[in-house]
Amino acid sequence: MRRDPRASHGRRLPPRRDLRPRSGWPHAGTAALGRGGITGDRRYLNAVIGAMLVLIAMSTVASPARASSSLAFVRTSTDGSVPANGDIYTIPARGGVATELTTDGQDQNPAWSPDGQHIAFQSQRDGHWQIYIMNADGTNQHQLFTTSSNDTAPTWSPDGGHLAFVSDRDGNPEIYSANADGTSQTRLTNNSVADDAPNWSPDGSTIAYTTIVSGDPELATMNPDGTNIQHPNPCAGVVATPSWSPDSRQLAFSEDNPHGGRDVARLVLSGNTCFTITNSTFFFANETFSHPTWASDASTIAFAESQAGIQTLKGDSPDAGGAPTASAVIPGTQAGDIEPAYDVHDVVGAVRCSKYASPAGSSAGPGTEGAPYQTPQQLIDALSSGQTGCLFGGRYVQSVKITKNGITLTSKPGQRATWQGRVILAGNGIVLQDLNLDGRNFDNPGTSTPCSYDPAPCPFPSPDVEGNSDVLIGNDITSDGNATAIDTHNICVIVNNALGNTPVGTIIASNTIHDCGYRSANQESSGGHLHGIYVVNATGTTIANNLIVNNADRGIQLWPNAQSTMIDHNTIDRNGSGIDYGSAGSTASSYNTATFNLVTNSQVRWNVYSDWEGSVGTDNVFAANCRNGGNPNPSYNVNGGTDPSMTGVIDLLNTNQDPQYVDAANGDYRVQNDSCKRYGANAQSNP
Repeated sequence: MRRDPRASHGRRLPPRRDLRPRSGWPHAGTAALGRGGITGDRRYLNAVIGAMLVLIAMSTVASPARASSSLAFVRTSTDGSVPANGDIYTIPARGGVATELTTDGQDQNPAWSPDGQHIAFQSQRDGHWQIYIMNADGTNQHQLFTTSSNDTAPTWSPDGGHLAFVSDRDGNPEIYSANADGTSQTRLTNNSVADDAPNWSPDGSTIAYTTIVSGDPELATMNPDGTNIQHPNPCAGVVATPSWSPDSRQLAFSEDNPHGGRDVARLVLSGNTCFTITNSTFFFANETFSHPTWASDASTIAFAESQAGIQTLKGDSPDAGGAPTASAVIPGTQAGDIEPAYDVHDVVGAVRCSKYASPAGSSAGPGTEGAPYQTPQQLIDALSSGQTGCLFGGRYVQSVKITKNGITLTSKPGQRATWQGRVILAGNGIVLQDLNLDGRNFDNPGTSTPCSYDPAPCPFPSPDVEGNSDVLIGNDITSDGNATAIDTHNICVIVNNALGNTPVGTIIASNTIHDCGYRSANQESSGGHLHGIYVVNATGTTIANNLIVNNADRGIQLWPNAQSTMIDHNTIDRNGSGIDYGSAGSTASSYNTATFNLVTNSQVRWNVYSDWEGSVGTDNVFAANCRNGGNPNPSYNVNGGTDPSMTGVIDLLNTNQDPQYVDAANGDYRVQNDSCKRYGANAQSNP
């Protein structure tokens, strides 16, 4: 089969390492998840399949976080030296680029101040555990007080004036409190057993913690002065790390289960009723779900999952008592990321604009909200790393090559900008967010390369990701495949090594990618190789929670050198074909995993197939998806539209059902078939 000559070949990249939980953190309430190297691809495959079974066993489904805008967490070391290293990072709650805040030894248990300006944490950088505080951007790290004891697990009072923490200064781990400046340290508990993991309720009335009862940690609560100790513990397992709901009426926590792992549960205090909300029945390598944290609107709980990274749960009302739905990994987190903590002060969508552009702006303007620039290029030129450029609503027609690192381009809050042209992400850590990206173009910015692909003249792919850790999130991406002129259409998202650098860690999440390319009978009976997402030469790409529909050829193509791609919770419908795993010569796409997707109604070929034009890829997985034929040619509808002759891909535990979309023709992809409600973008809960 003829391939797109605009895609270059690259070197083969190594597989991801296996990730297993380890023990060794200082308290029972701070269990760590570590990394251990393995040998042999088969063990890697077993780990992947085990992780898939864990996710399938959960009674709940996925969706990105919807509340607090930032999440702090601990990233354990990548070289297996756990717990020798653990650094604190922050990441947007909806996913994106993780920012490292600490580097000085082992740091743990981040806790946001109520105003979102500071993070308290524990650090062993000076030889034993001490409480530190830093600004939210990682600056001004300082020790709160100096003792010869181990001081850990800080939590803020809701007014920001006090901290509770654990200390063994009197010979036994007990709960203490202090003013936020470190003065007036007061002992709150006085037991012969270890107390741990304090968490101050948002209404200020209660501190929850764990204490040893009959040899195992259980939940306890007390007043902030240490009086009125209660033991609300109807749950069966050994508990750890309690976290209050924003209304102070529920507690989420982790608990041991009979399978040797750990689940997330929640306790509704009004009825003293416990619910295990991950409800896993199978665990691989002692699978662990731990460290739950509530977002500011109570709709979302984030937690650490030992095989994958930070996940979320979408909750129901505080009194409903039903199990929330479990999510996919927050894009940008990875296995070994632990101890998530939401910034409850801020909310999603709280964009802080550094500079502005408007179609009615001026090239001579200062780029302020009142006097914005006129073009995206002028806006980009004015930004520095870490800054955000906001585009007023309206249409911009300009092709741009972005070489600056660490900048964000987004629509002005409350508006939506449309940007037509080719956009090349040639720097690292670039974020395009909440934009309408119309990829129709006829030029190749930054080069003198002509457009020679048949038919000519023709446009180039857009957006084109060529750097590391670049992010596309919340965008509407198209090349307007409904137009009649064939030479205006192109591939939409492409991840490629055109710069000689194989992109690592690209995130494509929560976008609508549609009408890319032009499907015609004179185009090789396919779609002219005009795909929605084309991962050419890249490793560690995340494709999550996207709506990928009505594209001329493949919805997602992995060819020829896509390595360690995660394709999770996408709705992939009415494309020429769905997902293609492929190779060329000795280069083969490998270690790619597709889970919890809806892959349906491909119009030209298979929903899922392999296309090995050389070496056969290894350890690719297509598991726990809902698929349905729906092709006008019934020969492509067997096995849920998956090619029975597919090789190099493990096909297991998939559901062959019509999801029964409410009104796909008008963009309503809500699922009516109960068997498929846990799959696809913005998955719904099971009834």
